[in-house]
This record gives sequence, structure tokens and C-alpha cells, in this order.
Amino acid sequence: MASRSCRGISRARPRSRTNTRAFDWCRTSYGAGYADVNESACPLEVTVNAPNLPEDLVGTYFRNGPGLFTRGGNTTNHPFDGDGFITRITLPGDGTLSFRGDFVKTDAYVEEKRANRRLYRNSFGTQRDGGPLANAFDVTQKNIANTNVLVWPTQTQQDDETPKLLALWEAAQPHRLNPTTLETEGVDYINGLLRPGAPFGTGIPDLDRTLSEAGVGVGGKVLAAHPHVDPRDGRLVCCGTLVVPKNGSLATEVTFYELDKNLKPIETSTESLDSFILLHDFAFTDEYYIVAQSPLELKSFPFVLGFKGPGEPECINFKSTGLTTLHLIPRPQAARRRSLQRTSVQVPSCFIFHFVNAHQKDDKVIIDVVQTKSFSAWHPDRSLEASFGGFHRGLASGTREFLDSYFDVGDTGRLVRYDVDVASNSANVISPLSDRTVEFPRLNDNQWSRSHRYAYVGASRHPTRAQPLQCWTKVDYSTVTTEGRVGEQVLYDAGEKGFVGEPTFVPRANTSGREDDGYLIGMVFNGETLETDFVVVDARGGREAIVVNIPDIRLPLPALHGTYTRRVFL
Repeated sequence: MASRSCRGISRARPRSRTNTRAFDWCRTSYGAGYADVNESACPLEVTVNAPNLPEDLVGTYFRNGPGLFTRGGNTTNHPFDGDGFITRITLPGDGTLSFRGDFVKTDAYVEEKRANRRLYRNSFGTQRDGGPLANAFDVTQKNIANTNVLVWPTQTQQDDETPKLLALWEAAQPHRLNPTTLETEGVDYINGLLRPGAPFGTGIPDLDRTLSEAGVGVGGKVLAAHPHVDPRDGRLVCCGTLVVPKNGSLATEVTFYELDKNLKPIETSTESLDSFILLHDFAFTDEYYIVAQSPLELKSFPFVLGFKGPGEPECINFKSTGLTTLHLIPRPQAARRRSLQRTSVQVPSCFIFHFVNAHQKDDKVIIDVVQTKSFSAWHPDRSLEASFGGFHRGLASGTREFLDSYFDVGDTGRLVRYDVDVASNSANVISPLSDRTVEFPRLNDNQWSRSHRYAYVGASRHPTRAQPLQCWTKVDYSTVTTEGRVGEQVLYDAGEKGFVGEPTFVPRANTSGREDDGYLIGMVFNGETLETDFVVVDARGGREAIVVNIPDIRLPLPALHGTYTRRVFL
């Protein structure tokens, strides 16, 4: 698509409209958000006049998420199985906005596009064409590269030093893209730290390495979808898992990497944890890595026999009578400094996908998370047609009943805090901190692994009902110790027909040093125009949002995570 300039589409919108129509949301608009990106027009490109953008907001925002759900007439079993699509929003500081978007061209994506049919299996039940017989005994999964995006290093000292742009998915290795053109350059094994294959092994390192090199699809070393930067020293801290047999059951080996600006290891360490762990995100403090282990049981036979994907409820069983374990694993430098040991604290049964933050205070570790009561937020305990696995089939029916059923499971994300006393190996649970449905927590990255006051989340318009994310809400943790609740301020409400993605906090260029001195930026699906908006909100509150419409660009709703760099890529 040729680049073009458009006028008159940068506008201000009131920051909150939460009283309109009793917090209702438009089911038709929501359903319209799950359409494929126009693959034949890619790469998508447009330049927009946006004179209302803040003058000091200069840089590039990247976002990743599923962009293609249909291949050869067959739809993915769930949106999270869609092929990764990278968005680049460049803000050069001249009153314009430059948009570019393209698919992550993994080998599997290229092969399936050429064949115009599904050739690979996916985590959430999307199967290769041909039924169970065509899928049996093939444990290879498609690397969909659709979950997060990393720019590293985030800032470079020399103008001619180009950082890496990596597309992440936690069950495989990242793909490297050109940050200007978004052309896929190939799999990146992070200076040999990773290796091909899914994160399932034999428990025998040499054999796993051999299987990986043989290309049989297992024995791989992967990178989880949420790397974090340690603000103390600028290290990139990340991890990956490998599930192996142990004593007639399973264990999960979690390997942590602390990397320099060239993605070379400063520290590496591996911790073996009993049972299966579904690790999407993690946290750390000055002394500990923190991993949440929900009471999940992996049943591999339906997957191996070709009937189900490994992420479907028939393969992952949530044991509601079990307990969730928070593992505090010493970071290598802290263990050397004062001989720390792993602390594993059990808390009531829950499922944790995302951490808000964690920090230490004396002998306590304070952990803030978004959690659900069980895995049922992703796999409602209903018939398949009204469940995670039948999402697209239900959506295609266009019924209000399906969408209401999908959200009315009483188990959406809530903010929870754990105060862990390392000395007594116990935890005090403060739950819930809010009754609002939330997800995609972010904060000022300078506060990561440090005490924070504010976080920012995608949230429901209604303060208590389970609904889609339509607001960006500022969460104030300063009231937790006195009231057991967080303060809430809706910074942006997309309205009845708008649906927000993850908010990203960008510190103001000449910041005052206040934790909230900056902007929230991100993408919004406009269900009225069926186009995408780029939104900028003052994180301090009290000001109107700046909404820049990106004409003729229709991106799907289930976009996941993004990042921002002050580097300008055009």
C-alpha cells in the first residue's frame, strides 16, 4: 500500500464517558474486531497528519498480536493461535504519525500461505487440516511469534547502531525483524543461548541437544514472552522453560538469563521445579526471581493422539482443590552475596498470567499480580461452543448470548497483592484490590522491581461486571496498606463501541521525576469506524485524550503486548 498523508483526523476526546448507557458495550462492534488483516495489501503503510500530538513524544511504538485467523477457509480454534502481526507507529516530532504493519514471516507462515491450508498444529486447538489422523504423533507446534515485541537495546549510544527488534512467543524462539521495514530476518537464538524445538525434553541434556539438532521438534530452549529490564544496571532479564519427565511425573526447568546490551550473558542459572508450569510472565526483585506455579496438570495423550491442542482444557487440567505456589528463586549475584535459598510459598488456588510488579521491603517481598480464580477464565466450564476452544465458531454465530456467556463466567482478571515473609515462609493475601475486570498491567519501567505507587491497566467500563477491556485505568497502590483497596482513575474510556489494547507508559522527555510524569500510549479498535486509533493520554490525569485515527487500517482486537523506544524508525 502506498504511503499517503491525511488531514483532519487527529482529535481530542473526553477522557471519561463511563456514565453513558450504564457502562454497556456493543456486542456487534466487539465481534467485528476479530477480522483478518488484509494479507494481500501487506505491508500496510500510511502517514497521518497529527498536529495535536505532544511535541516531546518522539520515538517509535511497536506492538505484536495475532493478525490472521483464517487460512484456506479454515478458522483458528482461538484468536491466540493467529499468526503474529507487528505494528510500528513512528512519531518523528514533526506533527505526523507514520504507521507500518506486516506479518512475522516465520517459516510456517510462509509455507501455509504458499499451500493455502493449515500445515501445523497450534497451542489452543488449531489443527493441521486432515483431522486427528493427520495430527497424531506430531508434537511440533507452529511458532506463531504473536505475543510480544522487544527492542534491544532500548536506547543506543550511536546513531549508526541499530537495535534488534524481536517478535516473541513463549513456546519457541524469537524472530528478528528489521525495525524500519519490519521485514523478517529469521530466528534469533540469542548468541547460542537458545536452540530449535518445543520446550519439551527427555531430562537428559545431551539427548535433548541431539533431538533439537535433528529437527524432531522437541528438546528446544525457548524465550518467554515477557523480558524485563533491571533499572539498576540496565540488564535485560528474561527466562525460558523446558518440561521434562521426573520420577514418573513432570518437572519444569526454568532458565534465567541476565543479558548485556549485545544480548550476551552476564548471568545464567537454571532451577528445576516439580510438576508442569505454564510460564508466560515472571517478576524479579533485587535478590529474587519470582515464578507463579498454578495447580495445573498436563495430560498429553489427547495432544499426542492428534485430537486436541496442548492448551485446551482436555490437556491442561486446573485442580481447583490444589494450591498455587509462588517461587522466590535467588538471583546469582544475591546468592553469592548472602547465601540465599529458594523460598516456595503456597497461596490459595488461582491462575496468574501477568505480574504488575514485585519489590523487597526489609525481609518481605511484595508481589502484585493480575489473577483469576482458576484457568476457567480461559476455558469456561461450559460446552465447547461457548468455551475458549469454540470462540470463533461462537463468534461467527453473531449471537448476543454467546458473547454474554463468554464474559459472564465470573472469573476475569483481578488485582491481588501478596506480602511474602521470607523468614516465616508465609504470605498475606490482599484480595481483591479492586472489583473491576483488568488485564495487561504496565507501569513506569523505572519502577520495575522497585516500590511503585502507580500502575496502568486495560479495564472494563463497569466497575464490577465481567466485560471486555474498554478503558485505561490508573491504579493507585498508596491506599492498599490502609484500606486494602487501590484507588482508581479512568484516564481514557473508548466508549460503547471502542476496545482498548495494552497501555504503554512513556516517561516525559524532560521528566520532573514524578512516577506518573509521562504518557500512556496504545492502540484502540474503533467499532464504529471499523478502523484503528492511536491514543495518547497524560498519565497524570485531568486532560483530554488525543485520538489519532489511522484511516483504512483495520487491525484485530486481540493484540497483545507492545514497547516504546525513543529511537525514530522511518
